Amino acid sequence: MAEIGDKTFILVMIYAAKFRWWIVLLLSSFAMSFMHSLSCGLGQIFVTFIPKLWTRIIAIALFWLMGTHAIYSGVKEYRTRCIRKRQGKRETDTSESDERAEIEEIIAEHEQEVAGATA
Repeated sequence: MAEIGDKTFILVMIYAAKFRWWIVLLLSSFAMSFMHSLSCGLGQIFVTFIPKLWTRIIAIALFWLMGTHAIYSGVKEYRTRCIRKRQGKRETDTSESDERAEIEEIIAEHEQEVAGATA
């Protein structure tokens, strides 16, 4: 159930909607078998050259680094969105105050013109 919504699942579903389903099934099965065979082969090579303890330590470190990176990226994106929202509000506030100042200038100029014309 965890694989539903995975990128590969969605991609295969889209291809099955576009092309003949049996061709998509055959090719996706071949691709997945190839990738799993490759990962098993690399796993055997790593165990042959790197002791199991170091393999575990490396796996733990990689999972920790990827998790930390995911959390950092999420926090950074959240902060960026918050800053953009604040800047949008500030721009709105400054544009309104700029408009008010501009209107006040126009009114002052008009009052001067009227005062000059009546004098």
